[in-house]
Amino acid sequence: MVGIAVWYALRDALVLGMWNANSPEPMWWRTRPEITGLLSGFEVLEPGMVLLPYWRPHPHEQREERPERFGSYAALARTPATVAR
Repeated sequence: MVGIAVWYALRDALVLGMWNANSPEPMWWRTRPEITGLLSGFEVLEPGMVLLPYWRPHPHEQREERPERFGSYAALARTPATVAR
């Protein structure tokens, strides 16, 4: 079984510009549909692709009122289970 973890930042031109101006490795933002495409062919595990604070939150923590302020998605996926013959 192969698993992948995905974490991508949402689009923020200011952050992207600052990163690329100060790093030898450029960064590119991806849209939610582009990220979903990266997971194509994999079984996305619960809770699916969600904004970062919704990724397996502690059960006793208060739900984040503005999750978009974290600016990132998180997902975990694995190769689909095969049926034994």
